Amino acid sequence: MNFMPTSLRHFLAVPAVLALAAGITLAQPAPPEGHGPGGHMNMLAQRLNLTADQQAQAKAIFEQTSTAAAPLHDQMKALHADITAAVKANDQAKLAQLATTLGTLTGQSETLRLQAEARFYALLTPAQQAQFDTMTAGRGMGMGPAMMRGHRQ
Repeated sequence: MNFMPTSLRHFLAVPAVLALAAGITLAQPAPPEGHGPGGHMNMLAQRLNLTADQQAQAKAIFEQTSTAAAPLHDQMKALHADITAAVKANDQAKLAQLATTLGTLTGQSETLRLQAEARFYALLTPAQQAQFDTMTAGRGMGMGPAMMRGHRQ
């Protein structure tokens, strides 16, 4: 018999899901050779027929973004350990605070990713933009987190 109101059960499920997601995220293996950020950049260069200058500019954009995002990712990684500890301690107030902090960091990371994507898109020719739009159709704009991870695996 369950004596907890549904809204309380849903509220309590959020930290558990965050903790589970943290464990899954941190346990992910490194991408296979050629499938990491460099592999993605090579795929973009080939599919979009990027010039050498465009490739250099794109590489600089993604490296700058990776460098800027690294402290955020480090903070999120540390935060996941705190979330796990708070879940185990059933510290509801701490979980609410940590979830808010995680949301803020995630938003900042996503902002950096989207800004990089906008800079990348702007360096494409109209024909390349059309090809990029076709490649990302159905996924919305986005190269996804893999492109932004840089060399920080």
